[in-house]
Amino acid sequence: MSLHMREQEETETVFDRFEPIDLPVNKSDQVVSCEYAGRSPRLVKTTIRKVNWRTLGRSFELPILVLPDVLLGKTAAPFTNYYARHLAWKRQALPWISDEKIQRLARDDLKVMQLGFPALDDEASALGLAACLTIVCYVDSIIEEMEPELAEQCIEWCLAILEGADLDEQIGEQYLSTDQVQSTFLTNIFLAKNPGSPLEQAATICFAFYRHIIDIFRPITAEAVLFDMRDMIAGQLPELHFKQGKLKINSYHDYLSIRNRSFGLLPLLTIAEHYHLAKDGLAATSPDIALLKTQISIMCIGQNDVGGLEKDIELSNTSNSILVLAMLAGRKIETSDGVLESEDLLRLFEVKNRIFVNDVIETWGRVQISSKVEAEHRLSDMLIVLCITHLEWVLTSSRYDIESVLEGDCVGS
Repeated sequence: MSLHMREQEETETVFDRFEPIDLPVNKSDQVVSCEYAGRSPRLVKTTIRKVNWRTLGRSFELPILVLPDVLLGKTAAPFTNYYARHLAWKRQALPWISDEKIQRLARDDLKVMQLGFPALDDEASALGLAACLTIVCYVDSIIEEMEPELAEQCIEWCLAILEGADLDEQIGEQYLSTDQVQSTFLTNIFLAKNPGSPLEQAATICFAFYRHIIDIFRPITAEAVLFDMRDMIAGQLPELHFKQGKLKINSYHDYLSIRNRSFGLLPLLTIAEHYHLAKDGLAATSPDIALLKTQISIMCIGQNDVGGLEKDIELSNTSNSILVLAMLAGRKIETSDGVLESEDLLRLFEVKNRIFVNDVIETWGRVQISSKVEAEHRLSDMLIVLCITHLEWVLTSSRYDIESVLEGDCVGS
């Protein structure tokens, strides 16, 4: 049971004008109606979702989208139809986990991804999304728990694997002799029933992911997904340096630039993009598609940091928007009292979340009105639904539940 007791205010809101720090300004929040040839008008509104931090003694007002039923009502075949194939892959990626647990995790992966992308109707895409969830959750958690030097080595290994390159050339002769290439070395780890070290576990996951993505997708899609996943893994390094105090950030924008890479949502959005565009031999023609993907990722980071604040304070994890805003203001939040004494920062973060929502609505509206590519309309609809479904996952996942975190049962959930 999540500690986040939720309550939603049904009243629609139009926010006042505001002047944020370090981010572009939308002059005011808007109710956006989009109408174009051959389609009915679409009305997107905003409302407030109250998220209560029980252990911190305060709630947070998080702006969210209110979407028309025509968008939320689209559903595809159950992703659990692909359970057997995803389970077989999951067993290869995580061979050290008990089979009873791996069966539960495999089913949960598919349910979570269908929650996020309910209208996606393609087996390869569903399997790719579920695999992305596994690598993002597990490799991120493995790296977070490593000592700095080992974490950097792990990142190097993972990048080499996801590049499909010779591990010897990427990492050095101290790990492999010159005639041992990636396939030989990693197959030995991959076939092991119980990879011994966290480094080997991360390598096993990445190797399984690389082979899986190459197998299920056409080359153009596989290349795009692997590129985004490599960027996610590489992005762990600057975030690690920030947490260690080696990398100084001077603005909230700096934090978002780091976090957007390591967050891990962009590979999933790329799969959705290729589902709509690449299957028809198309490429995104609107520059707003790339912008919308980034803006949705940023908005989901805001949701993530709200849902994860209790956990981050408990674990002294500084990579959280509210804690970063405190740092930039010359303060430090380490306890629930620190949260209660930071009303001004919480209000500032509420404002920033309003900006995130406004930016998404504005860009989605431009795509709907201006793009002449029907697939881009469908893609932007699918992406904007994620703005709602991601929050539902954050508020129910054990990864953000303080009790589950303390019990050590949150990795990969």
